[in-house]
Amino acid sequence: MQDLVKLLPDGASVISVIVVIVLFLKQHDKLNAMVSSITKEFHDHVYDSQKGFQNQVLTLATQQFDHQKSYQAQIQALIDAHINVAKETITALKSLEMSLRDAKGNSQIK
Repeated sequence: MQDLVKLLPDGASVISVIVVIVLFLKQHDKLNAMVSSITKEFHDHVYDSQKGFQNQVLTLATQQFDHQKSYQAQIQALIDAHINVAKETITALKSLEMSLRDAKGNSQIK
């Protein structure tokens, strides 16, 4: 038992060990706080970047939709114009045909 008591450090050594442990724990807490702060800033930055990217994608999707709608309207207008021209051409050809028949009927054309 006396051998064990001799192995125990004296009071000053015990206090210095306790002080070192307390300082280590304080330093450890500071490091944890710093890592937590850096992690939070990183997550905030990633969130802001993702939000900005999503807003850009949404804006592009809206623009693409508007352009597609405009293109479809232009194509429909071209189709309608083509149909009108075809109808007018058919009417003109029918009128020409009737004029030719009348002219043949009146013996103006041989």
